[in-house]
Amino acid sequence: MNYICNECLETKEGKAWISIQDKDQIIRNCSYLCYKRHLDHIPKKHLHLILNIEDFSEPRPVFIKPTKQQFQFLTETEINELSNEQYHDYKDDLDEQFLLNPIQSEVYHTGLVNDKHVRELEEEEELLSDEEPRDDY
Repeated sequence: MNYICNECLETKEGKAWISIQDKDQIIRNCSYLCYKRHLDHIPKKHLHLILNIEDFSEPRPVFIKPTKQQFQFLTETEINELSNEQYHDYKDDLDEQFLLNPIQSEVYHTGLVNDKHVRELEEEEELLSDEEPRDDY
C-alpha cells in the first residue's frame, strides 16, 4: 500500500504514521515531524478523527510544566518568624519583585509603613491609658 505524505509530499510505502479523517479527505503523515509541521491544516481536536488509533494506544510520557511559585508578600510578623537564611532569601526575592512589579511593591511597602504607624499609635495609647484616666470633655 502506497500513500503520499500531506506534508513532505513524498510517496511512501506501507502504512502512514498517522491517518486523520478530515471533512472529505484523509490526511496522512509519514512521521511525527511531518505531523507537527502539518498541524495548521488539521482540526485542533482531532483525536476522535484518527483512523489508526491502535498505533497510539501505548503509554506516553506526560510532561508537566513546572509552575513558578508566585511571590508572596509577608507581613512583619511573618518576616520576624523567618530564620536568617529564609530572611536573606526573602529579601533577595523582594528586591527582584520591586524591580519586576514596582506598583505592587510600593503598595506593599506603604502597607508596612502604615502597620508600623498604627502599632506605634496603639502603644502610645496604652502608655497614656496606664498613666492616668483622661477626661475627654
